[in-house]
Formats: sequence, C-alpha cells, structure tokens
Amino acid sequence: MKRGEIYLANLSPGDVVGCLSQELIDLVNDAIKLHLVLE
Repeated sequence: MKRGEIYLANLSPGDVVGCLSQELIDLVNDAIKLHLVLE
C-alpha cells in the first residue's frame, strides 16, 4: 500500500467530507476574488 492509501484508510468519511468541503470553499473564494478583480 502507498502512503496515501494508508492515510485515506485512517480517515473517517466525515474527515474526507470536511477536507473536500474546505477545498470547495477555498475554490469558491478564489473564484469570487478573481471575478471582482476582473470587473
């Protein structure tokens, strides 16, 4: 097993969802900033 697989196996589904939602929030914030800069 690769290190990443072990890491994922140790995470609970809630941890995974939390990480993904944080990534999405960051992406949305970046998109909003870009949109404001471009206007």
